[in-house]
Amino acid sequence: MKADNEVAAPSPQFACALLLAAIFFLWFATEIPKSALSGKHDPGPRALPILLSCLLLAGAAVELAQACIRRFSGRQTSPTSENRSGRNGQLLILIGGLVFYLAAIPQLGFYATTIVFAFLGSWWLGARWWSALLASLAMVAVVFLIFGMGFEVQL
Repeated sequence: MKADNEVAAPSPQFACALLLAAIFFLWFATEIPKSALSGKHDPGPRALPILLSCLLLAGAAVELAQACIRRFSGRQTSPTSENRSGRNGQLLILIGGLVFYLAAIPQLGFYATTIVFAFLGSWWLGARWWSALLASLAMVAVVFLIFGMGFEVQL
């Protein structure tokens, strides 16, 4: 029996899905056109998406290797139906929260919606309420300083 705080072993199916998503993102990141304004040493607008796609690809490869090692060494146990139903419920809550977040941004604004979503997400994951509130406020403040003040992007 697994402890409540123990993380489940990665499955090969999840690792393959992650690998396909990484390849998908890398494919489209390379399709971003180079900027005419970028200079000789400027990586342009596609550099960050390509870098993040490569990091996701590397992480997916590690997950796949770990899943295959566990499977072939016989250390992987199959999850019980209780664990599967609990994960499905958590996934539905996450998807529902994301849908609410995206639907609420036009009405409440980016900052207010992000504070609420980050607070509820952190609290749901087990953080104390005051810690979740401070973290969500700090996160929105950093986003405001970087994008609102630094890049002058209206959010």
